[in-house]
Amino acid sequence: MDNRESVDVSLIGGNASTELKKTFFDVLCGRAKTVNAAGIRGFEYEIASRVVWKEMSVVNKADEPEKLEGRTVFEITVEDDMVNPLGALHGGCSGLLIDKHVGQSWGSDPS
Repeated sequence: MDNRESVDVSLIGGNASTELKKTFFDVLCGRAKTVNAAGIRGFEYEIASRVVWKEMSVVNKADEPEKLEGRTVFEITVEDDMVNPLGALHGGCSGLLIDKHVGQSWGSDPS
């Protein structure tokens, strides 16, 4: 989830339509607002708000070219509050990024 009020989708590359990108972020940011209003706290919103979205595309699936799949590309700078005692990215942060960003099913074909 992302705690920003909105995301400027015009800054995100890729072949996904502006409407699809906007819908994705309306849902993502809307869920964050609901959780914040409920008073739920955690590191999720702080970390997720640092993500820089680079690309959202709909592409042919490599092993089944007749099907489509979504691809998202994002960047995040690993900061001190995101690492474990050994200085590597904490597993909780890795899980968060995978769960909340890579795992979004925004470009799936319902058929």
